[in-house]
Amino acid sequence: MTAAPARSRWRIAVGIDFSESSVAAATWAARELARDAELILVHVIHDPPSPSFLREHYPRETLLDLARAGAEQRLRELGRSIAMGLVWTEVRVGRPEEELARVASEYEARLIVLGRHGERAGLRNRLGTTAERVLAWDAAPVLVMAEEATAAPRTMLVAIDDSDAAAPVLRWTRELAQRFKAKATLLYVVPPQVFSNVSVPVEWLSSPTVTLANQEMLQEAAMTWLRTRIAKTASESIIEPAAVVGFPASTILDEAVARGSDLIVMGSRGKSTTRRLLLGSVSSSVLHSAPCSVLVVPPETPPL
Repeated sequence: MTAAPARSRWRIAVGIDFSESSVAAATWAARELARDAELILVHVIHDPPSPSFLREHYPRETLLDLARAGAEQRLRELGRSIAMGLVWTEVRVGRPEEELARVASEYEARLIVLGRHGERAGLRNRLGTTAERVLAWDAAPVLVMAEEATAAPRTMLVAIDDSDAAAPVLRWTRELAQRFKAKATLLYVVPPQVFSNVSVPVEWLSSPTVTLANQEMLQEAAMTWLRTRIAKTASESIIEPAAVVGFPASTILDEAVARGSDLIVMGSRGKSTTRRLLLGSVSSSVLHSAPCSVLVVPPETPPL
């Protein structure tokens, strides 16, 4: 293990499994983000337990030593080929999400970058992506790069709600928009079931003091709230508001397609005391089905 160095510039941890998507993500991060940051290339060797009756025939330590040596060499070669600045390499043994989160914490990384893999059959895929499991540790924001992403984002779709997660999402949005000279749309999805569980006595409906909100009123209230949030963070020349009625996950995905978004930014609710493997259904759906790269920002995340 490489000893974590003294902190200087901000750092980015990139998960590398040597797939095309992970190498492409590292290359993108080095070119677009790491010019003024340090890059940490992390490979995790998954070492599942072997059956007891095979252990005498399974030279575990020898195989791990060979795997470490090979991975370290490949990481160094990758670092030399993409380096824009200082590059660190880390080879760990264990569960990928745990070790990647641990490296990010040790190095005080401000961002974790992962390449997106296609859908995989089997139980492991149903239990969530590596990105979801890493986010459960709240180590840092996680950026999942789309396979076709080759340039800095020019259009960003930023989905927020009125939870505490909105503040760090807005800070990251402002800084990324300024860094990439990108245009951001701040989206609030008004769920159609807002009043579906409210019972109102029939006689109240004729009262002049009672006004039932309609779709336009809800959208306008959301637009006013969005403009207030933007005014505290940036200007509408950088971030524009949008309020749409619909179901959150599908609406975010539809809006990303309709607007030609290069990056979706959204918050997470943070880990539970039981370290749930999956995020909420909205974040999970967007991570699985997004047409572009996705950045998920945990609560209490500092800006870049």
